[in-house]
Amino acid sequence: TVVTTSPLSRISALAYRILVMASTGAAASKEQADPPKEDAAAPAAAPATTEASATTGGDATLLKATKDPVPTFDLTIRTLAGSVLVTLPEATLTITRGDIVPKLIQVSPLAPTHIYDLVAGEEPLRGGTTLADRGLTCEPGGTIELTAIVTENPLYQVYLDALESIGSLNRDLQELKCLRSPPAIAQSTVQTALAVLGLPTDDWKTMAQRLGEPFKTAITGFHPETAPHRSAKILKDYCTDV
Repeated sequence: TVVTTSPLSRISALAYRILVMASTGAAASKEQADPPKEDAAAPAAAPATTEASATTGGDATLLKATKDPVPTFDLTIRTLAGSVLVTLPEATLTITRGDIVPKLIQVSPLAPTHIYDLVAGEEPLRGGTTLADRGLTCEPGGTIELTAIVTENPLYQVYLDALESIGSLNRDLQELKCLRSPPAIAQSTVQTALAVLGLPTDDWKTMAQRLGEPFKTAITGFHPETAPHRSAKILKDYCTDV
C-alpha cells in the first residue's frame, strides 16, 4: 500500500504504478527481469575450422584449430496434466525463462491476470537463471522437459489501482506542471512513466506539457499485455532489476 501525503508524492506514486503496469505486461510473458534475448533457443554457431601451414626447415606442419559445437536438444514444455504446449528444437543449457515464455505466449496467450511459472524438477526457473544453473544436463539430441504452471499475476491489482487513481489527479497534475524544477526523484519517475506510455521525454518543459489530458488518455489506453517486450526494453534503460 502506498501512503501519500502531498501532490508530489501522489504523482510519484501514480507514476510508479504505471511502471509496475508495464511490468505487469512483461510479467505476462516473462519474469520481471531481463528482456528476452532474440533467438536464444538457437544453438550458437560452431566456430569455423581453420587450417594453416607453417614451414620450418623445409618441413610443413599442418595446424588445425577446431572447437566442438554447442550441444543442443529438444526442450519440451508441458502442462501439469502432461499435454505438450510447445517444443523448442535446438535449445541449449543457457536458455532462460525469458527465452521460453514468449514462445508459450505465442501458442497459448494469457490474460494479464495470469502468468506462466516454469518448473524444472522441483525448482522454479525464474529471472536470468539458466537450465545449467538449475543443474540440468542433457545428451546432444536428447530432450529436457519443463512444466508450465499458470498462476495469478501478483501485479495485476496494481494495474487496477493505477486506473482507479486517474480521476483524482487533475489538481495534482496541475501543481506538478507548474514546477520549473521538480525534485529529481519525481522527475525521473514521471520521465520513465511517460517513456513507457510513448510520450515525449526530451526535457522537463516538454514532459510537463503532457501532464494533463494526454497523460490521462495514455494511461487509460495503456494495455501492458499488448507489447510487454517493448515496455521491458524501456524499463531496462531507466530502472534497475528489470
